[in-house]
This record gives sequence, structure tokens and C-alpha cells, in this order.
Amino acid sequence: MSKPSLHSTQRHRFCACLLLVLPVLLTACQAPAPRSTTDTPTEVAAAPSDEALRAEYASLAQRGGQLYVIDAARSRLLIYAYRGGTMARLGHNHVLRATQINGYVHVPASAAATGARFDLRVPLAQLLIDEPELRAATGDAFAGERSAADIASTQHNMLGPDNLDAARFPDVRVHASAISGDWPALVADIEITLHGVTRAMTVPLLVHHEQAELTVTGALALRQSDFGITPYSALLGLLAVQDAVTIRFELIAREQR
Repeated sequence: MSKPSLHSTQRHRFCACLLLVLPVLLTACQAPAPRSTTDTPTEVAAAPSDEALRAEYASLAQRGGQLYVIDAARSRLLIYAYRGGTMARLGHNHVLRATQINGYVHVPASAAATGARFDLRVPLAQLLIDEPELRAATGDAFAGERSAADIASTQHNMLGPDNLDAARFPDVRVHASAISGDWPALVADIEITLHGVTRAMTVPLLVHHEQAELTVTGALALRQSDFGITPYSALLGLLAVQDAVTIRFELIAREQR
């Protein structure tokens, strides 16, 4: 029998190593990420409570105009997170749905769009991840069901101290600092507070007013790193979550009389 060549021996060693690493790659999306060593972002001032915000908007309404309250049951806010890294094909894209959206909209008595304002709060603990119907509806690389155990593990990682840290920063807050444009196509200058960091953004909105309701639709993209969040990464970056995420929303607000 001939002696194996050096090339053949190296190939067998490589295959053996691959067999050892592959199971780790397949489960890395569910494994806890290593704790970030970056500095903790400076926390912003405490946000007004729901009661204080409600009182503030009620006061605005008493001075004239219309007050609207977000109807969480009929509104929809979806967050898309994308797999990344050299071995991205072994990971998963994710669809997150906000089941609770608290907020208010005020339109001044003049009905001028430039005088309108709104505030929103989305509790992170109420996010649902990778619901089968939403993954199927998104299609392509988002399609395909995930096991309940995998979803629970992903949710634990996303809300844990190495990512969103929902225990310390329990919600996302959005405040409109200025509105421009004219009905129904508006432009909102907003301040988003996430993970204890506030960033200013400009977002186009389409707002339809029918009877005693407002329907607001739009989309925006943000980078996790802009808010002091280190995107998930495993195996020296072979498997990761991309920094950019997409948010799409359709918010329905009912007039409060």
C-alpha cells in the first residue's frame, strides 16, 4: 500500500476540523454573544412617564386642535435585522414586531401640518421575533420557520445586556421636534432614544386623515452602532448580524374627544 501524500494528509486534517467547527456554526445564531468591551453610552435624561405625556398632550388639546391616541391593536411596526459575516448563509434574518406602541399626536386648530407634533414609546420586552406568518410574508431569505427554542434563544440574546439591554433601557422613544411639508406628504425631524442614546433623524411620512382617524405610514433605516449597540458576532465575525436595520410602520391614531 502506498504512503499517503502530504497533500492528502493536510486535506484530511482540514475535513476533520470542518466537521468539528460546522456544528458550532449552525448553532452560533442561538449562542450568547461575548460581552462587549466598549464603553457604556451616556444615559439621557429620564423620559416623561406615560401619565406625564398624557397630561402634556391633554393640555395641548385644551388650547385647541385635535388630540389623537395611537391604536396599538391596529397599528403595525416591523423591524428587519439581517444576517452577515462570511458564513451568513448559515445564519438567519429576523423579523421583529412591536405588539405595544404607546403614543400621541396633536394637530393644531389651524390644521397646519407644520404645527403638528407626536411622541411614541415602544416597549422592547413586548417585541415578538420571527413569527412564521411574517417570515413567510416577507419571503425569499426571510422565509422558513424556526423552532420555538431557537426563537426564545434569539430573543434572549437580542434583549440581553450584550445587545439592546432591555433591563436597563426598556423602551424606544421617538419625539417629533419639527414637522414640514403639507398634508398628506410630510417630513418629520425626529429624535430617537434607544439604548440610552438619542440621535436626530429626518423621516418622510404619508399621513391620511379619514373621519376621526390618522393613518401614518413610513420607513427608516438606522445603524445599531450609532446607539452604542454592538451587533451580534460569533466565531471572529464568521457569523454576525449586520449593523443596519430597517423599520417599517403603519400607525393608526384615533381622535380623543
